[in-house]
Amino acid sequence: MGCDCDKKIEEKELQYNENNRFMQFNIYPQFEKQNRTKRINFHNSSKAFFGKEKLNLDYLATISENNETMNKEEKNQDKNIIEEDENEDEENIDKTRPTDEFSQYLFDEINKLRENPHSYIELIQNSESNIQTDKNKRLIYKSKVKVALIKGLKAFEEAKLFLSNTKPMEKLIYDYQIAIKVPKNEKDIKNKNYLKNQILIKSDNGINIKTYWREIIYDPETCFILMIVDDNGKKSGYKRRDILNPKYKYIGISSIMINKSFACYITLK
Repeated sequence: MGCDCDKKIEEKELQYNENNRFMQFNIYPQFEKQNRTKRINFHNSSKAFFGKEKLNLDYLATISENNETMNKEEKNQDKNIIEEDENEDEENIDKTRPTDEFSQYLFDEINKLRENPHSYIELIQNSESNIQTDKNKRLIYKSKVKVALIKGLKAFEEAKLFLSNTKPMEKLIYDYQIAIKVPKNEKDIKNKNYLKNQILIKSDNGINIKTYWREIIYDPETCFILMIVDDNGKKSGYKRRDILNPKYKYIGISSIMINKSFACYITLK
């Protein structure tokens, strides 16, 4: 079905799926009687704003019915559109930096930390005020998100001591070849072994990654702070030691959130 670009489409129940690149909503007034959900595939269009407001589509948008009567030809056409868009995105990405904002934030902060470790002691010191005990008497770090702690204040003290004894070092270089893409489905995002399996695949292809881990804290600032503190019981401090290890020269970072499931993969060599 073609798209009349001059028509305004009023959103009723809008859903946005970044990975499949489509929006679903009811279209008025033309299709009010049919009361069907429509789907818009956005190609190389300008940014699509969504929320409780009206949407104006550009000339590259196409509409297709999202119901059981969609024939195989239309489904295949949609699949081809998505694959073409993904291939085009792959060709146009900047391979010197992570592609998503969360990963870009971590990449920049990690390199600032490596250049001047002492300057982050104050940040860790100020963050200690977020250490609390919940109603079940468990230690937590409460900022934009709540994160369980094990050692609590002791881990923060250890982090400050480590930073004070660490000399400045060279920045890490982003290497897209060692970056493991976080999967685009919730089942794999929650799978703790997914990253390990992908590391083995990289190794089989001659790409050797020295160390890696998975983050599930979806607030970037909290994630970064607790990466330095690394309050992880007996294994505490390995993340901090790795990102501040001058032997490592390259880093890969990838993150994604689908619904309420989040993961960030960090790899070093």
